[in-house]
Amino acid sequence: MLFRSPLPTLVHFLALPAINVHCVEDAELPPEALEDLNVPCAPMPSNIPVDKVMTNIVQNLDFKNWSEHTRTMWFKDFKTNPSRYVMNDSFWYCICWYFKPGRHPDVEKRLFDRSKYIVRVIEERAVVEV
Repeated sequence: MLFRSPLPTLVHFLALPAINVHCVEDAELPPEALEDLNVPCAPMPSNIPVDKVMTNIVQNLDFKNWSEHTRTMWFKDFKTNPSRYVMNDSFWYCICWYFKPGRHPDVEKRLFDRSKYIVRVIEERAVVEV
């Protein structure tokens, strides 16, 4: 004889563990973004797993027309620290641009310029390696 467990009731759903929800507009920019410090990037918040973000990016790219060599070279460059620096600063740039418009124009410019510089370094390195 099989026993069926009762269907979940509303109480089951109300009793789920609380999740940590944040409002993007309330994100506080780190000192590495706010000040002109001699650092390669502004770190993402500690509750955002950068490795998971990178995995999600890779899993959502369409590689079907890329050769194996091109895919391998791209992934090798993608995993480097400079690539992570661009991703971190881009995160904070987007926070400023989309969720804090007009409040941090100097920070936006610094983050954009710093990422642009790092991308240029990555590109120059890629040309040398080819």
